[in-house]
Amino acid sequence: MICLAVGLLYLGFLSSRYNFDGTVFALRVERALNLGDRNSLGELLHPRHLLYEPMGYLFCGLARALGLKFRTVFLLQVMDLCFGLAALALLHQLNFRLYRHRLLAGASTLVLAFSFGFWFFAIEAEVYVPGAFFLILAFHYLIGPTYPEPPARAWTRAALVLALLGALAVLNHVTLGLFLIPLGLEALLYLRRSRTSWTTGLLPALLFSIIALGLVGAAYLGASQLHPFARAWGLVQWFLGPANPNTPYGYQMNYWSVSLRAFPDFGRGWLHTFLAAPYPDPRHGIPLVLKISWLVIWGTVLGLYLRNCFRLFQKETRLHLLFLGWLIPYGLWTWLWQANNFELKIALLPPLLLWGGWVLAREQERSGKSWPAGLFPILAAILLLYNLTAAVLPGADAKNNSDLQAAQRITQLTEPDAVIFIAGSGPGYNLGKIYIPYFARREVKVMDWALGFAAEPFPAALESELGRLRGAGRPVYVLSELLQPGPPLEALGRHHRLQPEAIAQFFQDHRPRLVASLNSHLALFKLEP
Repeated sequence: MICLAVGLLYLGFLSSRYNFDGTVFALRVERALNLGDRNSLGELLHPRHLLYEPMGYLFCGLARALGLKFRTVFLLQVMDLCFGLAALALLHQLNFRLYRHRLLAGASTLVLAFSFGFWFFAIEAEVYVPGAFFLILAFHYLIGPTYPEPPARAWTRAALVLALLGALAVLNHVTLGLFLIPLGLEALLYLRRSRTSWTTGLLPALLFSIIALGLVGAAYLGASQLHPFARAWGLVQWFLGPANPNTPYGYQMNYWSVSLRAFPDFGRGWLHTFLAAPYPDPRHGIPLVLKISWLVIWGTVLGLYLRNCFRLFQKETRLHLLFLGWLIPYGLWTWLWQANNFELKIALLPPLLLWGGWVLAREQERSGKSWPAGLFPILAAILLLYNLTAAVLPGADAKNNSDLQAAQRITQLTEPDAVIFIAGSGPGYNLGKIYIPYFARREVKVMDWALGFAAEPFPAALESELGRLRGAGRPVYVLSELLQPGPPLEALGRHHRLQPEAIAQFFQDHRPRLVASLNSHLALFKLEP
């Protein structure tokens, strides 16, 4: 019943916010379905999440075979919704297995369902909810139907299953490779229950490690042979991606935050995982009373845990190690890498909620008081009411997505063979990089990429490109962000060590004519021959 109700809620308010990466996935899957050649199929193999786009390709291909003529971004949203509901069903079963308390088990599941990070990406096209599903599936296998007793297993078969689960985690998102730590602890300490010392676990742990790393290595090696950029850039550059500050576009971007000063950003990222910034205008911020309520509830859970930590470790050592073996290393990672990022923290939600519900249930058993079980129902109600009104409902209305509205205006104002030049730097119409090709179905030239890839220096490379386009008889447009001083041009100049005025002057010299305003801060110009 819980999953049915949540599924109807999710389906009734699918997102129209269309995040950048999800739109990229939709475009590539659509392209691969239409072309089916080696390059288009190879592009589906993203180094940080190898499985998502191939799964999306199969899902969308099945929909086409059944005659369902929806755009791929909608189909990917439906696929993620299915993964989300399956994850919630497994989590609810796990909760009830850990503590036979229906209210607390159901409330813990609803806290996950209504946490902004999980809810948002269950109704968007993105990689994080399928990754959470495979994590919960792994917990389901580890905890087993015979909890609290470890299930009797042939250790060779169990090591193979653990290795497969670990490989699936990595291939869903490379950062989930940290889940190999608790899986490795399971292989080392608990697969051979008849051990006489800890050394008897070395063989299962070694078997697990070899198979898991071998599966992952083989998958990445095969993918690198198929992906066109991997062949061009090399395996290391392709695999590292943004972890390597030197981008292929000729400038640096650094996402590391190895500093205690990043802790406030880390806290904001955690808060955002549960509570949405108001949409479409986040400047209003999350109400203070909700921040305090969230902090009090989780502070109480942590306090109860610290109070009972030694007793819990003595009585349920294996479960304790499983939770801490995932929460601590992955939590540390999300502090060091993009501390304010809430997307990556979604992978922490399932073990956090399993751990939190377990702590509350054991405290209720110890004290004989009923109040600990009431914390998660209160939190679930807060998350539902706030996230629904602040972000989900306005996010379901396409009129609130000004970037999408700009792309749709471009469709109306330009010819099918038109080319549009945009800055492509963060402060500008950054989503235009993908919204214009996918939603407007027009070719886009991203200056932030073109300036880095060009073999000739600026402005000769741009003159050559414009000459080629005009020689082919194609209409050329430019956005006002490339013509007027402002943050987009300044960021572009910093990236490529150019004067922003020189970039603007280049386009001004080609006689831009105003076509129309796209919104309050962006206009479309056509370059006259």
